[in-house]
Amino acid sequence: MFCDKIASGETKPCSIIGSLKLHKAAKADNPVHEAHTKAYRRMNSKARTKRITQSEFLTWSDEARAKRDLCLRGELKFEEFAGWLDADKKK
Repeated sequence: MFCDKIASGETKPCSIIGSLKLHKAAKADNPVHEAHTKAYRRMNSKARTKRITQSEFLTWSDEARAKRDLCLRGELKFEEFAGWLDADKKK
């Protein structure tokens, strides 16, 4: 789909840059992905600053990914998913 040439001013080939742009564009307008990404970054920050352990973060991440997939399939309401993601904000 994309060439393997490196465009001027770039450090990566078109195949890498193009596929990343397509991936971001596909997820950009999806509120489920936006909510998951925002919460993931928040929890990752907590793990990096030692407010939670790496093990707690990995456990949370696995559960969040599973709930995100349920929500994308329509088996979990977005409001429930978003509420679960925001439950840790006060901690």
